[in-house]
Amino acid sequence: MTFCFIGIGSNENPEYHCQKMVEALRQRFGRIWVSSLKKTAAHGVKAADYVNGVVCFEANVDPYALKVWCRELESQLGRVRGGTECTADLDILFLVDTLPFETALPTVDCYYQGLFQQVVRMVWQSQVEHSG
Repeated sequence: MTFCFIGIGSNENPEYHCQKMVEALRQRFGRIWVSSLKKTAAHGVKAADYVNGVVCFEANVDPYALKVWCRELESQLGRVRGGTECTADLDILFLVDTLPFETALPTVDCYYQGLFQQVVRMVWQSQVEHSG
């Protein structure tokens, strides 16, 4: 199984759209770990603030197929690329097959950093509890 870390974000009705992304991920992949949501300034574009989070799940999934699925979900939630409003953004942050993976933590965008670490701790704690 692969641990898949997905960054989620929205700046158009963000709490609603983030919840919809979490629901879709849970429906598709089952058990998931979800960080808190954090409001952050838009980077690289003049746009409304975003609400971001990080989700992790275990799955046997091809990275390309996962990217396609994420793009389809973004479209279903009304994302139109190229504008300053974003209903749904799903970014594949990190895919790893083994635990522990602390030594291989990636550099993630600043708006995901603390959220990513939060989910890593949740996953690690869950694995420790499950093995003990």
